Amino acid sequence: MQQRLYETEKKYWRSVVERIIHIIQYLSRQCLAFRGSSENIFQNDNGNFLKLIKTIAKFDPIMSEHLHRVQTSEKKNISHYLGDQIQNEIISIISDAIKKKILEMLHSSKYYSIILDTTPRGYPRIQ
Repeated sequence: MQQRLYETEKKYWRSVVERIIHIIQYLSRQCLAFRGSSENIFQNDNGNFLKLIKTIAKFDPIMSEHLHRVQTSEKKNISHYLGDQIQNEIISIISDAIKKKILEMLHSSKYYSIILDTTPRGYPRIQ
């Protein structure tokens, strides 16, 4: 019975983290800001990430359950994986995977080119 409870909880957390990763990927692809002026999910101006979490929770039972757990355990200081630290960690993991893939493609190619599109800073403006 204890093993079954453990497996159920593990499946629950895997589902929650999977949804969080997809939200982070979506915001990154769309070049949208993640955070607002508030870090609390139940306040206004909390940013696109937390707004998407709340929106998905309206239709998805797993995220709905997660928000219910967050709300009931808010005073107990229990991890909920909705803070800025987990967002930064997931972004870092995804960026490392992208860099690794790009390097693999470069190493397997005979020829490649690099195009940079930058705006120089510090140069005097011509008037």
